[in-house]
Amino acid sequence: MARLCEILGSFSASDEKLRLGSGFMRLKKAAAELREHAQKVGPDIPSDAAAVRLILERDHRQAMLWATREARDSITVFTSDLERLSNLGLLKLLVAPSERLGQNVKLIYGAPATLDGNRIPEIEQLLKHGVHVEHAKGLRTDLVLVDSDHAVLFGDRSVQAATGHQPRYSSRIGVVIKGSVASSMMLGPLSS
Repeated sequence: MARLCEILGSFSASDEKLRLGSGFMRLKKAAAELREHAQKVGPDIPSDAAAVRLILERDHRQAMLWATREARDSITVFTSDLERLSNLGLLKLLVAPSERLGQNVKLIYGAPATLDGNRIPEIEQLLKHGVHVEHAKGLRTDLVLVDSDHAVLFGDRSVQAATGHQPRYSSRIGVVIKGSVASSMMLGPLSS
């Protein structure tokens, strides 16, 4: 909840009228109080519960890096656009783990229909490491699942892609879920 207050506060901070208003100050104060309270009380979380964290903009790359570095058994990446994943430098993050995990790394993509090593330079190296690559026509999500207990759901870029620019008050918001329920929470909607 404290992170949500900070996110809303950062949106307010980008607009001078909102930054000078009392709402911005209340959000900052609420975030600080919530964080202080959480530190005093400590977590009272059941062992099978999931830890959920919101991620913004550049946090997506860091979240994927951490998830793939921590992988012990498997990594499954779902992406709507493999070329975009490569252009953002996110596909490179799979190269090192694919050396260790080989066939236990799966890459499922929606576009493009055919792979071109000139446009996606990492694909050759991933294939050499034994990564399973599969085309799934119509796939419209960007999700990384690691060891069935760690999920990174990337925020949507459809507004930016459709218009060619990012709206003034828009931010890409994703979710990181850690815990035994992570894969069932994410794969449940995909399998239906």
